Amino acid sequence: MIKLIITGTIGSGKSTVMKMIKECVEKDTQIKFEYIDFDQIVNDFYDTNSDFKQFLINTFGTSVKSEVSSIVFGNNPEKLEELNFVVGDMLNQYFINLANSNANLIIEVPYYFEMLLAPNSIVSAVSKNFTSICISMEDEEKRIKRILERSKITHPHFTDENIQTIIKSQLPSLIKESLADIVIFNDGDEEDLQIYVAELINNLSRYCIDEYQYEIDLNNQLLFSRINENVLKIVDYKIRSEEHRMYHTVAHLNNMINHIFYDVYPSGVSVTLNESLVLAILFHDIVYDPKLNSNELESIEFMKNIVKLVQPDLFEQSDIIEMAEIMIRSTIDHTVPNDSRSLELNEQYPYFFNQLKLFLDLDLCVFVGIDRNSNRDLLCYDDDIRLEYNHVIDELYYPARVKVLENFLAKEKIFMSEYFLEHELIAREHIQMLIERNKKKVEK
Repeated sequence: MIKLIITGTIGSGKSTVMKMIKECVEKDTQIKFEYIDFDQIVNDFYDTNSDFKQFLINTFGTSVKSEVSSIVFGNNPEKLEELNFVVGDMLNQYFINLANSNANLIIEVPYYFEMLLAPNSIVSAVSKNFTSICISMEDEEKRIKRILERSKITHPHFTDENIQTIIKSQLPSLIKESLADIVIFNDGDEEDLQIYVAELINNLSRYCIDEYQYEIDLNNQLLFSRINENVLKIVDYKIRSEEHRMYHTVAHLNNMINHIFYDVYPSGVSVTLNESLVLAILFHDIVYDPKLNSNELESIEFMKNIVKLVQPDLFEQSDIIEMAEIMIRSTIDHTVPNDSRSLELNEQYPYFFNQLKLFLDLDLCVFVGIDRNSNRDLLCYDDDIRLEYNHVIDELYYPARVKVLENFLAKEKIFMSEYFLEHELIAREHIQMLIERNKKKVEK
């Protein structure tokens, strides 16, 4: 059976896409679908569910939807959370029934991913029965303008503050796009959208339920077993969706991961694998803009926000999060910190500094090389870094690049961990080769 969820950010055009899908299905396919609108289901709760109406009167003093909306979206987060909990609990049963249905379904669910990530989510348990299509808009200004114009008709009693509260109550676009099976960007005109929807419908058989296809190497289940799958989806999607990345891609993460399991482990070196190391690997370059010097600090904040949202039980393990934070911050200068808090954590967790040293060395593992009989991966690395800095002219880039590489050689030791110290010499040879290569570009 085909079961499609249509969702997305407010103002992105979910209802428009739903209408186009209906028209395409009826015109171009022989497949029979049932159409379900969760907004209408919620409206029915307000109109016909006596228990729900009583809850509204007891909690808000009214059961009129427009009045309840004004209260919960009037900067009243506790009331909004209480309402969402009750409505979510009522909608959960719908999801169970739909998951077990033998019908082909197309379902519009505005808050699908919010329900998916809710604590003890029943939706999460049955999500593999659905294919989610997220409607999104990269033009935030255009989206907000559309929301404000539409609200004057649909919610004339709403103030601008009410609208902003609704927007803030939803997950950011990036998170929804990351978790979706299919993303439709509705930034073009209506004709572009119709073409995309028609192509989607003509290939419906491709969208039967399937596993998410990661580029992150998940063969090493030991490394990822305690990290929520949705955390991995978000990291994987964000990195793959950023076209300016050439070296700092998922391949870089996989190289770090593979060195652990195919080089470090077999060497007999003791490695402590826990969530702090995994989080540091996954998030250390999650924010990457070569034009900025705040990438590491922004990556830390991104990690904390995502883990708090998607895996709150892990976020509550404050020492794990703090150790991951310290590891990511240490990539600024690639040194082991000696502040009192880092020393305290290493005393409490004696493996911490060894783990941190390994992480920092893994971040530089390209200098060791992947193919021991070829320098091809080093040359690709060098070329990819240049592409990431294509906004810098050659006359400035190559001297600066030589200086960065020379700074590595100026260190007493490039590597700090037991395994990588054995590869210090080959790394120095490779860096020297890159220096000579970039110097030639300077001379040209």
